[in-house]
Amino acid sequence: MEKDVKILKMLLVVIILLIILVLGVFIYLLFFRTIACQINDEACFSSSITICERALFIRETDEFVTSYNIIGKSGSSCEVSVSIMQVKKGSNDLSVLEGKSMNCNVPFGLNIQNPETDIKNCQGLLKEEIQNIIIQKMHAQLIENMVQIKEDITKVL
Repeated sequence: MEKDVKILKMLLVVIILLIILVLGVFIYLLFFRTIACQINDEACFSSSITICERALFIRETDEFVTSYNIIGKSGSSCEVSVSIMQVKKGSNDLSVLEGKSMNCNVPFGLNIQNPETDIKNCQGLLKEEIQNIIIQKMHAQLIENMVQIKEDITKVL
């Protein structure tokens, strides 16, 4: 009788440990697993962002190497971290983007290939640097065209 009780206790401990193990694997797969898409595997990124599944994707173009990390759902949107890993070619002012990142909120359920294109839904140092570059370029164009603008104003007046 005593032997049977010991076996039942041991069996109960093994069952509890198995339940804890199964729950641990389930929680890991549900909350912590991140899919690693191959470089430039647009299909993997597209399917992951559509359902807002955690994934890491690297896009390499002639100009940039960009990292996209789908973090997960945030309210009614999908949060994606966008980082410029390397600036390959372009003007020197683009080199300040290297190593900068921003978080973008993409409307849930949409298949958006470039979350950074709608910059108003993003925040972070990368967004600030992009805005600075845009302002600098607009300022340079304004200075270059100042003579033409002056002539146009005098014609109107």
